[in-house]
Amino acid sequence: MLTLTQKRVATIIACFLASLGCGTTYVYSTYSTQLADRLGLTATESSILGTSGQMGMSLSGVFAGMLIDRCRPTIPILLGAIFILAGYSTIYHSFVVSAKNMALLVPAYILAGCGNTLVFNASVRTAAMNFPNRRGTVIAVPMSAFGLSAFFSQVWLESCFQATQRAF
Repeated sequence: MLTLTQKRVATIIACFLASLGCGTTYVYSTYSTQLADRLGLTATESSILGTSGQMGMSLSGVFAGMLIDRCRPTIPILLGAIFILAGYSTIYHSFVVSAKNMALLVPAYILAGCGNTLVFNASVRTAAMNFPNRRGTVIAVPMSAFGLSAFFSQVWLESCFQATQRAF
């Protein structure tokens, strides 16, 4: 049986790992050129896509906070994971079949951004609730992971899939 301290440490590690995947919209610039070439996007359309992911993250903050305040963290994290999966699956499918449909791609990026916000905010709240006397310190853990997420995503892709920016 785990002690309370062990459970809290496991929780903060989980918060770190969850937040590490929450900045995926920041990796857009790495593959935007290949996506634009494959789908025949103009520079303006590509910029709109990149911005839509950021807008999804930014505009969903209040709603994510309200949901997180009403529910246990499990629901926002699962919902966020579903949003991220649905958003990036749509983008991937469009890339594979070379289907340029901005009316589908923009909401997909918005959805992925909303999912990132849900997971990140739930991670921050979970960390804070588990360490009520050290909130500033433990909130820094998921926040630092979020800051590293684009870097981590790029390194992970390059190491696991031998991907380079050109072959993305």
